[in-house]
Amino acid sequence: MRRKNERYNEPVVRGVVAQLRELRHARNLSQKQVFTDTDINIGRIESGRGNISVSTLANLCAYYGIPLREFFERLEAGIASGE
Repeated sequence: MRRKNERYNEPVVRGVVAQLRELRHARNLSQKQVFTDTDINIGRIESGRGNISVSTLANLCAYYGIPLREFFERLEAGIASGE
């Protein structure tokens, strides 16, 4: 049985967080730089404390130059492989 505050979709949340962090690192960007450029607190998202909205994810994907479809394909592949 799940605890009250346990997330049902924890693998998905971990995958989104990991991908966003990977995209940021691949571009040699700090969390502060992403915030300055986008006004999105990526630190809160990357810590897993915040639940990201689809519109925020779309904005971050546009900022990182990756189509949403590719983001979700990578997410699905990572979840399937257990990453």
